[in-house]
Amino acid sequence: MNIILLALSGLLVFLSYPPFDFGFLGYFALIPYFYVVKKNEKSLRYGFFEGTLIGTIIFLSILHIQSESILINILIFLLLVNIMGITFMIYTIIVKMIYNSLKVKIQKICMISLGWMVIEFITNKMLVGFTFYAGITQHNNDLMLYLSKYIGLYGISFVVVLINVIILESILKLKENKKLKKNDIKYIIFILGFFLAYFVFNSLNDIKNINGINIKKKETLKVRLIQGNITAKEYKKAEEKNKMKNIFEKYMNLSIKNNSSELIVWPETAVHRWIMRIPEYKNKIINIAKTNKINILFGTPDLEPNDEEYNSAFLISKTGKILGKYNKNYTVPFYENYFKKGKEIKPFEINNIKIGVEICFEAFFQNVSIELKQKGAGIIFLLSNNGLFGYSNIPYITSAFMQFRAVENNVYVAQLMNTGITQIINNNGKVLKKTKLFETKIINYEIPVIHKQTIYSKYGETTYYIITVLFLVIIIAMLLKIQIRRRKK
Repeated sequence: MNIILLALSGLLVFLSYPPFDFGFLGYFALIPYFYVVKKNEKSLRYGFFEGTLIGTIIFLSILHIQSESILINILIFLLLVNIMGITFMIYTIIVKMIYNSLKVKIQKICMISLGWMVIEFITNKMLVGFTFYAGITQHNNDLMLYLSKYIGLYGISFVVVLINVIILESILKLKENKKLKKNDIKYIIFILGFFLAYFVFNSLNDIKNINGINIKKKETLKVRLIQGNITAKEYKKAEEKNKMKNIFEKYMNLSIKNNSSELIVWPETAVHRWIMRIPEYKNKIINIAKTNKINILFGTPDLEPNDEEYNSAFLISKTGKILGKYNKNYTVPFYENYFKKGKEIKPFEINNIKIGVEICFEAFFQNVSIELKQKGAGIIFLLSNNGLFGYSNIPYITSAFMQFRAVENNVYVAQLMNTGITQIINNNGKVLKKTKLFETKIINYEIPVIHKQTIYSKYGETTYYIITVLFLVIIIAMLLKIQIRRRKK
């Protein structure tokens, strides 16, 4: 029975996640898991099993990638699944400890929910960002997106887990045929109130600023996003046959065709590789910028004179000047080991407008967006090349994260992926324009520049560090009490 419940929890999590996006299930997905943890004395081992099972289901679609890299896919898949297993095992220990140590139910409920939020925060900082984010299931929920301006994605995860635990406790109370106490009634009122707010908030599409329609366009930047749609197989074939020039020319032609934008944007590693170190390519792209009087932002691996290679993004002005270079700070473990990590996060400046650039995997790290916003970025660009992941859930999950990054920092996000999904996200998390996977597409858009910060972008990181430390202090205190009890026995 326990295995069935755990499998059910894993399935509900999977369906609540992008691209299926049955976000409503996120409020129920963890109930079977919590039931097993609470009722089964051997729940610690089930914690690892649950995490492994959920990880297997969530990350299974990652295997739907280009066949030539199947070994890498399997290794990455096993890494993700094991991290998920370890994460849930640690969390299960914490939950069991909370159930056994605290007497007041509201304390238990809050600590269990807080525990998951802390686990997310720690794994993001220590285990390279790979974990199950409960809050990401709500990326299409207007109410939750709005709340994330104040509490961020971690806070949304807290709310989602909180609702799961409250529903479970209410079900167990009814199952035991016990009369509901005043506190139980408060929990039910909280749940009903939340869902009422959920439906009301999502139905009021004309509320000021919810759809980002009443922003005064004092400053804007006209951009053209080029989704070149070059698959991993095409890149490999071009490298083997020395035909990278064809890919380069494709991006060039798409950039200047009927263009009226101020900034052309290409994705991460748009043209492999070192094009800014090869005179033929470097001169061409500079001449295109000068001739057409356009600024160009593009991703390319860059080999520096000391033979250190970085996953980089360059900004070239319409006069042909190199305005800046950004080296990716967070590289994908194992897959990008040959790249050195960048050491600085700072915006570029174009037309007196500061723009932030993130590269692919950095979408999972909120501190990158926060630092860019704190340093004055009025727009954030995410450059990515997800062609290797094919029709998996990775492009959809990445896109969901960027919706939260937009809201957390009160900024428009221009997300550009080589094979999709490319999209424009407003500062309320609404997707205004988007492409499909594996299509050659151009998005032209005049993006408003927003300078005002949110409470979260100002204090979010610091707040969660403080919460994490306090939570760990409480857990350590619980452990000490348990040890004292055992010694007395």
